[in-house]
Amino acid sequence: MAARFLEQTDYNPHLFGTHIVLGDGPPAVTPHPGPGRFAAKPIPVDRLTVKSVRRVRGGDGDTVPGGWHIAELDDEGRPVRLAAAPADLTRIIRELRPAAG
Repeated sequence: MAARFLEQTDYNPHLFGTHIVLGDGPPAVTPHPGPGRFAAKPIPVDRLTVKSVRRVRGGDGDTVPGGWHIAELDDEGRPVRLAAAPADLTRIIRELRPAAG
């Protein structure tokens, strides 16, 4: 799915990710639309908490399409934004919830 984290993280170094892969393993950031998981970096779902979801604002950067939404996440105390089309973002957020143990 086309989606991007707007901050550099260990799972999105140098802002390389333009897509998120779901299924066949943990959610992961990739620099390509697929197929497969080439160069994928797993997203540490156990560290992330969704704080809010909102529409794109001017300060979110010009790489984010205006129709996308932003999920504001907490990554162990560090704010991280994830941008995607609204329906895709809903699906991604569901996958970012850690598995019940």
